[in-house]
Amino acid sequence: MKLMSTYGSPIPLRDAKEKRRRVDGEVKTFKYTETFENHYRYRHAVDDHNNLRHSDISLEETWVTHRWENRAFAFILAITEVNAYLAMRYFVWRCGDKVPMTFLEFRRQLAKALIENEHMRAEEEDTSPRRSKRSNATTIHELLSAPTHARFYDGSKWNLGAKSPYQKYTCKTPGCKKFIRTYCSCSVGCWMCYGCYGNHRSAVATDGNVQ
Repeated sequence: MKLMSTYGSPIPLRDAKEKRRRVDGEVKTFKYTETFENHYRYRHAVDDHNNLRHSDISLEETWVTHRWENRAFAFILAITEVNAYLAMRYFVWRCGDKVPMTFLEFRRQLAKALIENEHMRAEEEDTSPRRSKRSNATTIHELLSAPTHARFYDGSKWNLGAKSPYQKYTCKTPGCKKFIRTYCSCSVGCWMCYGCYGNHRSAVATDGNVQ
């Protein structure tokens, strides 16, 4: 009622149909003002929309859920589906010689298009090489020192069985014989000296686009 009391003008529309009412035995003709004329002219729109939304293989009925957020999401999807169908029927099929398809057929084609989405397939094909490069780019590279009494890293934790608290080990880089207790954070437990760490960072920056 707030909408109807603040919307439109008190002037009757020119194209409004004349109404007839009998008052005191005399027939009176008049036209509704803009607010009420539009109300009676378009009040069926919501009912028509709901009839389509709840027709066969309705998303809201086939998607059995008890969570309110899923129900709200199903409601939004169903409204979007009907809006797309009505837009196609009004702007596409109405302007051409094509026979408008039923809403059931539209739903079938829409479901098939979503399952066999060529845009998603193309995106998956494009992301396979980029994903590896992105993973390299986001890997943290930092030269760290092993904890005291560290012997080796078993994949989940350090083995702290060394007798010396600052036991040193040979750098794992081929050709390097330096004794150190440092490693790169990208490969915990793989001993690496400061000089080899610089070469390692440069190689990753070249191959993985790391700045």
